[in-house]
Amino acid sequence: MIPPRRLRNLAILSTFGLLPLQTDALPDNSHSLQDHSNGLRSLTLSRPARANALIGLQFNAGSFQDTVPGLAHLAEHVFLRQHIVDARGERLALRDFLTLNGGRVSAKTSHESTYFVFEIQREAASLLLQELAELLRTTRVTTSIIASEISAVSDEFSFLKTRENWLLQDALKSATAAGHPFRRNSAGNQASFAPYSLDALKAELKSFFERYYRPANLSLVYISAESPAQQQQNIRESFGDLPVLPAANIREPPLFDSSTLPQYLHIQAPVSSRQFNLLLPLAGLSREEGEATVDYLRFWTDTDSAGSWRRQLLSTGLFKSVTLSRGIAAGNQASLSLHWVPTGTGLAAGDATWQILLQALQALAVQARNPNVLARFRAHQLRDRNRIPGYIESHHVQTWLQTLAKKRSELPAVLPSKQFLSLLDKRKLLLIELHPTLDGEQRSPVFDVPYTLQKLTQPTAAPHNATVLEAFTPPVDLRESPTLPELASQADKPKLLADTGHITTWHSATPKANGSIMVQLSLDLPVIGQSAHHRTLGLLWLEALDITSQRFPDSDWYRHDQGMAVELRGTPVQIRDQLASIADMLQTTLTQAEFDALKARMIGDWQRPPDYRFAFERLVEKLRYSLIPAEDPTAVRIAALQESDHPHWLALQQQSLSALRATLYIYGGDRETARALSHALTLPHAVQSPGDTATNNFARTALAAEEIQGGTRSTELLSESNALLRYHVTPRSTPQDEAQFQLLLPLLKRQYFATLREEQRLAYGVTVVPVNFEQQRGYALIAQSAATTPDILKRATEQFLSDFPHWLNTLTEAQLALVKARVSAELDPRALRGEQLADHYWSHISKQQTGLNWQEAVLESVRTLQPQDLSRYFDAVFRSKEGEALILEGWPRREG
Repeated sequence: MIPPRRLRNLAILSTFGLLPLQTDALPDNSHSLQDHSNGLRSLTLSRPARANALIGLQFNAGSFQDTVPGLAHLAEHVFLRQHIVDARGERLALRDFLTLNGGRVSAKTSHESTYFVFEIQREAASLLLQELAELLRTTRVTTSIIASEISAVSDEFSFLKTRENWLLQDALKSATAAGHPFRRNSAGNQASFAPYSLDALKAELKSFFERYYRPANLSLVYISAESPAQQQQNIRESFGDLPVLPAANIREPPLFDSSTLPQYLHIQAPVSSRQFNLLLPLAGLSREEGEATVDYLRFWTDTDSAGSWRRQLLSTGLFKSVTLSRGIAAGNQASLSLHWVPTGTGLAAGDATWQILLQALQALAVQARNPNVLARFRAHQLRDRNRIPGYIESHHVQTWLQTLAKKRSELPAVLPSKQFLSLLDKRKLLLIELHPTLDGEQRSPVFDVPYTLQKLTQPTAAPHNATVLEAFTPPVDLRESPTLPELASQADKPKLLADTGHITTWHSATPKANGSIMVQLSLDLPVIGQSAHHRTLGLLWLEALDITSQRFPDSDWYRHDQGMAVELRGTPVQIRDQLASIADMLQTTLTQAEFDALKARMIGDWQRPPDYRFAFERLVEKLRYSLIPAEDPTAVRIAALQESDHPHWLALQQQSLSALRATLYIYGGDRETARALSHALTLPHAVQSPGDTATNNFARTALAAEEIQGGTRSTELLSESNALLRYHVTPRSTPQDEAQFQLLLPLLKRQYFATLREEQRLAYGVTVVPVNFEQQRGYALIAQSAATTPDILKRATEQFLSDFPHWLNTLTEAQLALVKARVSAELDPRALRGEQLADHYWSHISKQQTGLNWQEAVLESVRTLQPQDLSRYFDAVFRSKEGEALILEGWPRREG
């Protein structure tokens, strides 16, 4: 029952999600920033308590540097197919080395850069660093690898046809400057590579690697347990003797030709109603100055007071929403983006709507030329630069890589300049209208998106219904993702503090009694799980609780199989106030109008097409519906909520509260503090006698889960890809079962990927994921392809499972020892700190595993397991009659 939503400092995406916002959030403590003689720029951050290390590489070259459409993307794929030499002198595929050392990699090619973020056990980090540097010396390119990765890139391309941001930027190509690299097929596919022989592509790739994958084009972030001095020494020993070569000249021309503006672009997009976007290229301003100006103006729009810029615009009745942000940028030119969803009145107003927005933006820019507010904004920027997350993850590394690549230390001037004001007067802009359907005859060059492009006619006079806005309230604070209070890094194992019959309280003590505390409160509401009708009203109740708890910014409500739960963070005093308010919040009743409004919003959210990142996510969703009786498909939820009325909701609330039982877990503080907090929590009603509703409901859920049968089921996907999901239940009731499950998972995952993608080239997305539902646990083997049918994927998977035991028998003792070390490091709670440790303890409380030393028993089983144990476990899962697979096939959307 770990909360699915974790607050993170995420980069804000620009218009259409094309480019991430590059912040100046470089950490200012415990780090070392170095500019090396060969042009490399590196940032190291020492974290002695980390069990793993992070290595980030960013090359200042992307699709804008393609000499063949899609070449940079292909280079990213080929780089990850390289081989390295491990500590024993054995030559291994890079992905195999990562698997054996508990590692993984994420990579992405954008217009102007390519990044890789590697995560690996800390013992292998320095060796990986050396081998990555070696790959820059001699990147091996073969025609067989190229052919394999062209298939993978093309398969990935087929799925991009379903991604909204790719469709929109494809239609946007028509409005950009003629000959600009933005107009090319940046992703690449079979068609873009077909005019070239494999030998020709090999030559192009070698030239690309030699020109761009060099130190002067490289930024590196290294986070490990070593000291800063040792980290920099490792970088010098690995990358220091790479040749000194000049950085490639990669400055692109401006994206828009001002002589063709203003223009009006209509695009068919997956939206439920018409939406608008205004792009203003900031010609004459440097990209740095343009982006900084937009950031400062957005700072002004983030206040919520009555005199705020956004609120005044919404009060006109013309707009449902208005957002100001950075737009797409290229070369040395930035752009400003205004996105809005109009009301019916706004649609009827026509051109007057966007003219009012421009007038409001101009008024905002004039008022924002206030040096006092600028000083406050810079203070916020500096505080943000000095903030280091408690636990650093891959997305933090990506942000720092982008910052390093800018090679800027001083904060730029951000007051709107006279040049910026003159751009607002000239109105050399691109107005974009998104339509649910469009009968345009023009089609975008890559994804065949309907669009029309025409000259924008600007009225010579101001609109007759122009709205005069009052002076805007200056922002008091910069709106930013809240930083959660940092928890104590270490805490005792949970101990039972009290059990009153309706509230069970657990506590993990920490040395500092008055430090920040995390509280997990689980509320068992068995009535909610009795039917789809009850479960759907339970979701509405959860939404209402989220709204009523907004005065506590560090609270996070979420759902679980038996009810709902909330995570609280803060000081003991703050936690006490929040716990004391729980009973009132649970009993808060919605008015008829509030119920109707919330009901309409939830139905509207559910009716939107799902935004799947991968085609197989639809199969994962279907698997969840198949295995968990309490999971209702979207159509069922919509129908249930449409049939529900206000009296139904009130009745559900009262019935649920009459059978309420709670589990409270307190991480932090001493025993007396925890006892005082537990006394602050009161429940609205007494719990029913033991053994009735809750127990019966749980038994019903378990029985339903056991009735799941094997076989093959098919479904239509919301994409042009095929997909296959093969699910096998696994025994995980004992520590030895869990140990075998954890050891076998990385081996299955790596070998399945190698077989179907690298060797047979049948699928692009290939993986094995653990399934961890309340009553169903197992492995899900997943493969996705545009060219390979589910039938072929199914046969290939069956053959893989037939061959895997032979491969498992070839695993050496040394390789198995590496996997054991990796799994042990992941399972050992001593390596966990703060939030991760609190989540670990809460997970075991919610699974009712606190009564035994479960984790220690699993670790001991990992240490003692032999290869033959894994073979027997594999047979029990994949070859026994009881292990019959549930196979889900996904086909592209079909006509008729």
